Amino acid sequence: AAQALRGTVVVVIEDDAEVAAATRALLADWGCRTIVAGDSASAIAELDAAGITPDAILADWRLAGPENGGQAIEKLEARFGARLAAIVTGELDPGAIVVPPHLAVTVMQKPVRARELADWLLLWKSIE
Repeated sequence: AAQALRGTVVVVIEDDAEVAAATRALLADWGCRTIVAGDSASAIAELDAAGITPDAILADWRLAGPENGGQAIEKLEARFGARLAAIVTGELDPGAIVVPPHLAVTVMQKPVRARELADWLLLWKSIE
């Protein structure tokens, strides 16, 4: 997986510093270029400053601010176009995750295993 994912730009929307750092480290081990932000506005600002567009978006469902992961994905896709996108959640009730129907989003239950994340990202490579 690491060889195939080298250079993939992944945006991680996560407000928990520990989870964000662990995700960044894992993706870096795979050679991904990772933008980690607590909300969509910060992610867009970082992407614009770096002059890059994301290949994939991974967003926590519950964020500290007013937006949830689905809304963050929606804003990023409004700016950069449709992307491979996933919501990571600890919600036990699948009905609690309400994503706008026009978004094609994978929902992953916490804890997400590294292999599950790699398989999801490799999906992007297969449709690229």
